[in-house]
Order: sequence, then structure tokens, then C-alpha cells
Amino acid sequence: WWTSWLARCVTVTYVYRWVVVTSRHCPTKSLPVSENYLVDADDTDSYARETRALDRLGILLGARVQRDVKLAAYTTYKVGGPASLLVKARSIDDLHAVSNALREKRVPLLVIGRGSNLLVADEGFAGLVVVLGEFAEQIIWPEQPAVPRVVAGGAVALPVLARQSAARGLTGFEWGVGV
Repeated sequence: WWTSWLARCVTVTYVYRWVVVTSRHCPTKSLPVSENYLVDADDTDSYARETRALDRLGILLGARVQRDVKLAAYTTYKVGGPASLLVKARSIDDLHAVSNALREKRVPLLVIGRGSNLLVADEGFAGLVVVLGEFAEQIIWPEQPAVPRVVAGGAVALPVLARQSAARGLTGFEWGVGV
């Protein structure tokens, strides 16, 4: 009786541990939430959980976050649907805020540096996208030639890094010129 009755009613609301079903054509009924009524006591379905997590993450990130931003502008191929949430990280502090928010609500994460060789589906990305800003274009060169360790930010253009490495006599990264 439950599924046939529910099919005729249009609005289902969840209030704590009760399902409240209302409609112009059906009387209001309150039923305890349990497996018998096809609704879990804590969550409804994976889509609803993901949507709530994204909404909460948006609240935690505040003014840093934008919603439903087309990712085509951030890829070299200029294709891609919308990101549910997008943060343009302009500083390390922005990355710390994202990290702290993700500790509370875990959602899929995509980090974009330069966007080269990145394809995003037309359906978009159902999660948080972090676009690295100019602060991530920094290159730290080794102070001693005997320790050839280069630290490069995630937004450094690989051809630039490869050319500058070769100019400093560091080898092994020549393949990056063509990326």
C-alpha cells in the first residue's frame, strides 16, 4: 500500500526521523522512518548526500567559492561542463581554507594548474575544483649545484620549467618543452 499511496502523492519531506507526505490529493501522513518505508533514518540517497555535502562545503568556503562555473575557460582545449563548486586559489591561505573545509565534508576534488591536456566532460564535475593562481607559478632553484632539486608550483608551465632547467644546466626534464 505504501508505494501505491506514495505514487499518488507529490511531496515527501523528511523531518528528523519522520517522513511527512503531503499533497492536495492525499491526506497528510506522518510515518516513522525505517527500512520498511524505503527511507534510511539518516540519509535518502547518494545524490542527496552528495548535494548536501556540496552545499555545506559551499557554506564553509563562503565568498571564496563560485557555483556552476563552466570549466572550459580553464582548459587549453576549451571544453568542459560546469563544476559544482569552484575556488580560485589566490594564496596559500585559500588552499588552507579549502583543506580545512574538506576535512569536514569530503567531496570529489580536482586541482587545475595550467589546464593543459585536461578534458572535462560536458556534464561537468560534481565536486570541488580548485584553480591555482599566480602564487603557484613559483619555481625554487637549488642553491647548491650538487643537490639538483627543483621545486615548482602546480601552475608552472612545463615548457617554461624545462627551458629554465636546461639553461641552469639541469638535465632530464627536456621532454617537458613540448607539453
